[in-house]
Amino acid sequence: MTDNKLNVIEFENLKDKLLNRNITLIDVREPKELKEDGKIPNSVNIPLGQIVDAFKMSESAFQSKYGVQKPDEQSDPFVLSCRSGKRATDAFQKLSALGYNNISVYSGSFQDWVKNGGPIEK
Repeated sequence: MTDNKLNVIEFENLKDKLLNRNITLIDVREPKELKEDGKIPNSVNIPLGQIVDAFKMSESAFQSKYGVQKPDEQSDPFVLSCRSGKRATDAFQKLSALGYNNISVYSGSFQDWVKNGGPIEK
């Protein structure tokens, strides 16, 4: 993936990887939205406004704050989602600028997940 080209992941592919815990899904919505609407199981919440600072943290600080291993810039694929896809795309641009090149964006994000009948954690 070069030139910050958006790499998009679709529902079925994401669902399989998530349920098998083969991918990290980062939800960039605000905590309030997750409380009101629920969240995709196994996703990690890092609000868009904190995403750059989060990915500049040390691995141990990231792990202790978010409860998951910090993705490696080059080798660990991860997926960004939000409510409809716009903020996930913003986060993608910000993290690409930091050198992360193994990112996918779940286009449609939470709305698409719900529409496809994906399970939700409240």
